[in-house]
Amino acid sequence: MGVLACFAAFAQGGPPYYTNDPGTPGNQNWGIGFAYMPFEYNNQSIAHAPDVGISLGLGDRIQLAFENARLGVADPSSPPKYGLGQDQLGIKSRVYDNEPSGFAISVFPQVFLKNPNLSFCF
Repeated sequence: MGVLACFAAFAQGGPPYYTNDPGTPGNQNWGIGFAYMPFEYNNQSIAHAPDVGISLGLGDRIQLAFENARLGVADPSSPPKYGLGQDQLGIKSRVYDNEPSGFAISVFPQVFLKNPNLSFCF
């Protein structure tokens, strides 16, 4: 006779999107990521296709970052709309790194810039 049990599970996101790790790519190394991120709502959907993230390491603890996406919005009351999202520029600094334990802390201030002409921003 078997026993069936169900436990709660919690999802976690990963870098470079909605969450971010404290790591940096290393001196003069590039990090480039592409993603498709759909968002479904009751009467609307938004897609980032592609969502592009590019980073460059300056030394072992600093990272320059850029991210943007081509957005598509579908709403039953109007034709679909397409355009660029906001530019996201940031600089990450890893301020603490304990390699034996894997524990690290970074600060990552970012600015969001609206693209002029032919862009679609929320």
